[in-house]
Amino acid sequence: MNVLVFSASPNHDGLTAACASAAVAGVRQAGGQAEHVPLNDLQIGMCQACNRGWGTCQQDHECQVEDGFQALHARTRQADAYVLVTPVYWGEMSESAKAFTDRLRRCEAVRRDESCLSGKPVIAVAAAGGSGNGTITCLFSMERWIQHLRGQVFDLVPVKRWTREHKLVAIREAARTMVQGETVSQGTSELNIHPTAEIHPTVLLEGKVTVGAYTKIDSGTIITGEVTIGHHTLIRCNVVIRGRNTIGSYTHIYDSVCIEGGRPAQVGSSMAAVPDRSIIGDDCWVNHGVTMHGTQLGDSAAVGLNACCDYNTRLGKGAVLANGSATHHDQVIPENCFAEGVPAQVVQEEITDEDRKRYFGLVPAMWTHYQGDQIEERIRQKQAQT
Repeated sequence: MNVLVFSASPNHDGLTAACASAAVAGVRQAGGQAEHVPLNDLQIGMCQACNRGWGTCQQDHECQVEDGFQALHARTRQADAYVLVTPVYWGEMSESAKAFTDRLRRCEAVRRDESCLSGKPVIAVAAAGGSGNGTITCLFSMERWIQHLRGQVFDLVPVKRWTREHKLVAIREAARTMVQGETVSQGTSELNIHPTAEIHPTVLLEGKVTVGAYTKIDSGTIITGEVTIGHHTLIRCNVVIRGRNTIGSYTHIYDSVCIEGGRPAQVGSSMAAVPDRSIIGDDCWVNHGVTMHGTQLGDSAAVGLNACCDYNTRLGKGAVLANGSATHHDQVIPENCFAEGVPAQVVQEEITDEDRKRYFGLVPAMWTHYQGDQIEERIRQKQAQT
């Protein structure tokens, strides 16, 4: 993991510098690469709010004011994680920290796609070397900055002169844990992760897990059990997948989805004659907030927002379960049928891609291929530069 450690004080041997050094030590202790960036040594001016408020930052996501910001912006894009350490001035970040963070936010927060911090962990440290006041308000503004850029707030650390020694230990441990997060969370599990897969360090993988080429798994996701995931698949944030599951290629599973393997057969009160199977085919689309128990999706099937599939639900190839709908156990939605309601009822048969486009605003199987190929291109570029 490549970590940028930003410090924002003119004092190279004070409290802020000590905090930055502790972060660098923690990253390196965990086997990561740490680059210390003292912002006061760079020529980065304040945001000019060009052209009545917005310059090239709004459309091109680049700052038109030429100074040291451009080179640091490019380096920031390439990093995997960040530590931002600032002294506390009047309850806020220092001027050098605000100059850099304000201009980065202008360029990146307005992106419709991912910003340079999207899904990446960030540790924010507010070091109050004088009165000790203002650390909480400073950290509040730093947290908002991270959230505006869609980063993951890994830790917020207030430091005062009289808490220096134990807080330096805490910063070192936070940085070490951030880098080791992937390794620690894997424990003794049997993992088969393709070298081109991109898995966020906060993802928990436990059990027998296989992840294919150019698959991307975002922050906060938990995958436990016996799970096989194909290539070019995208699994977004805070997804839970547990039990025995097979997930195909070029499939998208969006935020806060819960997928479990289903019921065992003929034990307890289970009505299953054979164990349920959780199988999601290729080119499938599982939208935000979906819950699926032992569900089988044929290739190119789609499940809408907040829909629920009870035990042993089966969607045929190209079938669609509408937003907010729910099936009962053992329900079958035939191939290329559209079902909606609670309980779900088939309301249209032999649907076409034009029907899918009218309902979703796009054709899910086409979108998963488009974005899967975009992710591959970005991963290739990133790996070529390391």
